[in-house]
Amino acid sequence: MPIKTLNRRDPLKGKNGFSANKGFTLIELMIAVGVLAVIASLALPSYRAIIEKRQVTSGAEQFAAFFSTVKGQAVKRNNDIAMYPQTSGGEWCLGFKEFSDSANYATEKCLCMETDVSSANACRVDLNNDGVWQENELTVLRSTDLRKPEVLTGITFQKGTTAVSNKFFVFDSVRGFLQVEADYADNMVLNFESGDYVLNVQIDRLGRTYMCSPNADGKFAVPGYDSC
Repeated sequence: MPIKTLNRRDPLKGKNGFSANKGFTLIELMIAVGVLAVIASLALPSYRAIIEKRQVTSGAEQFAAFFSTVKGQAVKRNNDIAMYPQTSGGEWCLGFKEFSDSANYATEKCLCMETDVSSANACRVDLNNDGVWQENELTVLRSTDLRKPEVLTGITFQKGTTAVSNKFFVFDSVRGFLQVEADYADNMVLNFESGDYVLNVQIDRLGRTYMCSPNADGKFAVPGYDSC
């Protein structure tokens, strides 16, 4: 005769024999929170580094692309195009002005803070060649166009390796080179910085635009770019 099992299901348990009460104990919850805290502490520095690198590269790439476009326009239009900076209240801007004949670039500067395209001081290029100034012909790039404007920390105009007082340069109409005059800049450096990372945009005598990571104390180079 079969022996009847002595095991009986506890009536306080579910049909599968497990406790009907669901949830975590306090100790289990504390362990889970501790593990999450450790993971977060390890991931946060890496995430911050990614954000900082993206901020400097995004700003640098935007300016570099702008310069390359303007150089191309100087050659395409067969007119010199001068670039002038301006700063106001911590805001930077760079503006370009087209010259169709010989001019004194130092005295005929445009103001990139000017937003009225009809103003004689506006930085503009007649892209349509119709003699009528339109909003899209304001050739200006401002630091506020960046997602994080404060990453642009400085602009230096140089003659060789020496800073010059005339803070502008001119793309010539033949090859897009920077014009060499007695006291004009023949190269420029823009500095972008965010947290522990720095990146420069440089324009050389040949009008070439490139990005590089400078050797700065306490700062890290941005991977993927040559050293300055």
